[in-house]
Order: sequence, then structure tokens, then C-alpha cells
Amino acid sequence: MASVALWRWLLPVRAVSVQRLQAGPEGSICLLTADGRRREVSLIPVSMRLGPYLLLVLRAPDRCHRLLLGPDNVDPAGLAALRRRLRRPPAAPVLLR
Repeated sequence: MASVALWRWLLPVRAVSVQRLQAGPEGSICLLTADGRRREVSLIPVSMRLGPYLLLVLRAPDRCHRLLLGPDNVDPAGLAALRRRLRRPPAAPVLLR
């Protein structure tokens, strides 16, 4: 039991609750978190379409976020804009991990 407590103390879990995805007109993407922070992220090319849904893989400086978006949680215009963005090649070389 002590080893589990020590492991949890040495490697704290920093869960980030994403509340909103913002896409800027110039191509920037930001995540707004539950604690009020704004995190700049970049869309990684491994993001994909899954029928009417989108699986977005977003890279922040310290972690990777995965969001499943679809008609039940995104308005149709926003979903169409994200689909168009997925068809574009990346603007800069992206390091995949």
C-alpha cells in the first residue's frame, strides 16, 4: 500500500477538464479549461473523421488532448469548419509522439 501512495506522490495526475474548443479565423486553436485557463494547441495530422464524428488529436506544450466531437455536442457550422480544417495539410512540421 505504501508503494502505491509513494507512486501517486511522485507522479501526480494532472487531469485537465476541457470545457470549450475555440478556433480562430487565422487558424489558431485554443482549449478553455474548467479552471479558466486558455491553452494554445495545434491539430495533429493523425486526427480523423469517424462517420459523422471527428476524433481530434491536439498537441499542447505539455500534453496531448483527444476530443471526440459530433452532431450531439457541436453545432453543424462548427463541425463543418473542423472537417474543412482536417482536409488541409499541416501549416508546419509536427513532431508525432
